[in-house]
Amino acid sequence: SDQITLGLNFMRTRREKWRNNVAKYVDQDKEEGKVWVNTLYASTQLYVAIKYSDELSILAKPRKFWDEEYADNITNLAEYDYTEMWLNRIRHAEYVDEALTGVSIRKKAPYDTIRSCPMFESVDPFTWIPDPYSDYVTEARWNFFEREMKLSELKALKVDDDEAEAQGIDTEVQANTTDRNVAQWTSDVTDDTLNKIVTVYQWFSYIEGKLYKVTISNS
Repeated sequence: SDQITLGLNFMRTRREKWRNNVAKYVDQDKEEGKVWVNTLYASTQLYVAIKYSDELSILAKPRKFWDEEYADNITNLAEYDYTEMWLNRIRHAEYVDEALTGVSIRKKAPYDTIRSCPMFESVDPFTWIPDPYSDYVTEARWNFFEREMKLSELKALKVDDDEAEAQGIDTEVQANTTDRNVAQWTSDVTDDTLNKIVTVYQWFSYIEGKLYKVTISNS
């Protein structure tokens, strides 16, 4: 689509810089006799530590002197929800993303009916395809996210079997995966036997004031 092409062209240079940061984050390939200076790793850990030490917390204050128990219950509930919603894990991922890319993205996840609480997930900034003409003031017309899904998941979305089988891994997604693998000393693999992995785009946009989420194939 024209929107995906426009967003990818806008993000291409930024993605290259991000990939370079990821490669340097855990770079252990140093020349013998050279001094190892893992500046990016150290500065990232320092950033995460500062964010945790300066983290906001909720403390409910009673309005009247007999409201102390009520306020304490609200404070305890907020602390409980923090752990139940896994926000400690999500925030750690967000802090690392901020340090490496300057961007962190949090997206609503399906409601957890067992624990009865809303859920969120941290989205990899490498997968983000934004509207180039949006900023803190101008609302985005759309947001795309690249995602890899199992073929069985794609078919569950009522995608035609032949079209689903024809999907592969997008070149941008493969480039992101390769750079992460290089940094982590792992290898690129292709799973065509157990449950084929394919690339899709998740599209979020407002149409006549309503927010829609649409999953489309990479073709």
